[in-house]
Amino acid sequence: VKTPAGSSGGTAVAVTCNFAAAGVGTDTGGSIRNPSSFGNIYGMRPSKGLISTYGILPLKNYKDTAGPMARTAEDMAVMLEAMAGTDENDDYTVEAGADALAAGGYTDGLSSEGLKGVRIGYLEYSINYSSWPDIKVAPMLDQTLETLKAAGAEIVDISDILTTEMINSLTSGINSETFEYDLNKYLSLKGDAAEYKTVSEMLSYGSSDMQMYLEKLAADYYSLAESFETTPDPYSSVIGEYKRIPDWNKVLYGRAKISEILEENGIDAVLYLSFFDTAADDGPYVEDDPNYAGYDIAFGPKLGLPEISLPMGFSHSGEEGEKELPLGLSLFSGFGQEDKLINIAYAYEQQAGEEIRRIPDNIPPLKDEALNQFVSDLIQSAYELSNSRYDSTFDGLVQDMLDVCKNTESVDWDDPYAVYEAAGELAAAYDKIHAIIGG
Repeated sequence: VKTPAGSSGGTAVAVTCNFAAAGVGTDTGGSIRNPSSFGNIYGMRPSKGLISTYGILPLKNYKDTAGPMARTAEDMAVMLEAMAGTDENDDYTVEAGADALAAGGYTDGLSSEGLKGVRIGYLEYSINYSSWPDIKVAPMLDQTLETLKAAGAEIVDISDILTTEMINSLTSGINSETFEYDLNKYLSLKGDAAEYKTVSEMLSYGSSDMQMYLEKLAADYYSLAESFETTPDPYSSVIGEYKRIPDWNKVLYGRAKISEILEENGIDAVLYLSFFDTAADDGPYVEDDPNYAGYDIAFGPKLGLPEISLPMGFSHSGEEGEKELPLGLSLFSGFGQEDKLINIAYAYEQQAGEEIRRIPDNIPPLKDEALNQFVSDLIQSAYELSNSRYDSTFDGLVQDMLDVCKNTESVDWDDPYAVYEAAGELAAAYDKIHAIIGG
């Protein structure tokens, strides 16, 4: 059993196993992108403030965001269009101008040609697989880079432009502890609907699992408040019209600085490996794990830049008995540049084909009775059409349709994928005849 990563691991598993068409994850430090990477799906952490977090249980509100998780880039774009926008209950969306950021939408520009002329940067340390990544990962990364290039992208080393020292300087110290205040505020807004009113009450009276989880999150607090009104307010700075953490100006500066660097150098996105190996045996992972690159807490969570996880395919070490496992590649872009990331993802997906994604082997397809009934009715209609009056000139076309009918009847009706494919072929044959001879 392998870890799905977290905390949106349940969503990733549900989506990749076709239990849901798409899903919504939440991300404070990697919780959309990491399970998307291990789950073989697409996942996006949007620019901070593009999507409202109002009503979502907080971890660190100034880092928290929701985001789409899906099996295809197009589904992810559809989800993002539905989720993005200004919410007066979330002043981060007001500050970011979410309505304006999302005004162009994310689906109209999708094209298989979307990578032509695109420049994608990389940071040498983040993909330096000569010493870091597992032997299984290097071929996956090489193939992904070749796919991006084949679709028209230019891959550029920008390690001397966006240096490790610069990244550390721009992101260090942005880690205000806001958990207790954020959660107590959330509980206070719930009123009587909240069983517990504070973190203190949850630690004292909650379940053992709840207590174990909260003890880790509240470890930095020497004492816990008995009410929201007495909770120390960590949002001690007023920046413009908004209460923010003391380092919020640093967040805004770092966000703007990196966005400016990318724009000045004609870089549309930057890629990196968030993990140097495929999923480990089930259990928690930590930031000092040698498999954990650490970049995924810098650009998105700390600076609020948009990031995406793309499926790279499956590991293939060649060792007998070694199970193939998926892994994703991360890309980030300038603030508000979700459209660039989605266009890259879509064009990459079209170039890569079906090999980069597949349903897990241990999840059988579920029989679709509604689909089966539709196809049965279509077969009946096809036979009735073939017996209707028509000019003998079209005998060949009718026979072709009857042949497709026989093929359709012979498929495995417990396999919805096979039925759906057969239905498409039969519908095309039926429509062709129907358009000519009626019925």
